[in-house]
Amino acid sequence: SLIFLITYIINMTRKELEDLDKNIKANQTCIAHSFDAAHCSGEPITSHSIARSEQLKRIAENDKVCVWNNSISKCFHLMDESGGAQKTLFEPWTIQKASTFEGFCNYHDTQLFNLIDKPIASFNDEVILQLHYRAMSYEYFHKKTSIEFLEKILSSDDADKNLFYDMVEVTKERDVIALNDLKKEISVCEKAFSTKNANKDVKAIVFSFDVMAPVMCAGGWVPSHTIDKKTVLFQEDMKSLAPLIGMTLGIDANNKSFWALTYTDDTNIHVKKFLESLKKHLNKRFLDIAVLFCLQKSQNACCRPSWYTGLQKWQKNFIDRGFNEMNENLHEPVVGMNLLNLVYTVKQIV
Repeated sequence: SLIFLITYIINMTRKELEDLDKNIKANQTCIAHSFDAAHCSGEPITSHSIARSEQLKRIAENDKVCVWNNSISKCFHLMDESGGAQKTLFEPWTIQKASTFEGFCNYHDTQLFNLIDKPIASFNDEVILQLHYRAMSYEYFHKKTSIEFLEKILSSDDADKNLFYDMVEVTKERDVIALNDLKKEISVCEKAFSTKNANKDVKAIVFSFDVMAPVMCAGGWVPSHTIDKKTVLFQEDMKSLAPLIGMTLGIDANNKSFWALTYTDDTNIHVKKFLESLKKHLNKRFLDIAVLFCLQKSQNACCRPSWYTGLQKWQKNFIDRGFNEMNENLHEPVVGMNLLNLVYTVKQIV
């Protein structure tokens, strides 16, 4: 655990580290300020990356959903006070808090996502643009604040004398590279917003289902392998670390699930192969694939509490492995797992 290593680099308790993380996240600038500063209405609010009323409320129970713990442990497994490993599991949070990040001021949070914060009846160019911008902005926010957090740690007194200093430094350098890639994704979206023209630069494939899944997510992923894991597209290196595909698993105006995968570079071989591999599994429990993929790859997945409780009863070891079949550090297939016990049909609508 990186957090465990950090406690050796500087003399800070876990609570102090978490407080530092919260303070950094609370002192950010509206992401849209760079291209529309004139309309910024103040400091960022706690923006929902998954719409509260039109999305989260549909799977909530007593106004709560189960989410990953939204602290430093969201990125790294924390260590308990005795030094033993402590897994980060889903916890019930109110929909007021779930999926939020301090990304946008009130004006931009309202205006830039006006089409996806209400029931989505059709996936036109503007809707796809908003889905991608929100997914990439969520990833950008967490990558940026991660860098600031690590820089604070690395600049502490005598940190460079510690055995683990280089490891933390490499993590920060990788985050910087990823942040630059994310800036490119965001700039494509911001250009489309600025020109007031219909978006043509963000592409998508969208799948529609005739049932509603108890899971939602919004975020990004780097396509490092095909969906069935039969083809490894590339080994992670220092060149391609940022999410190249936006993933949104949500509910449309008909109260049915949709899975939207958005991207800007339709010439990227990794993106193309990943999307091609997806289409081959349309008739193989495709909504289960979407749900499991989001649980494995997204740190911003939310689910219905009773569904998660039931899953814990018969899939505890599976959950403890990070929703992987064998080992969370291995690339495990997401094809064939029955998580939902639902009968459904799927069609590609975009």
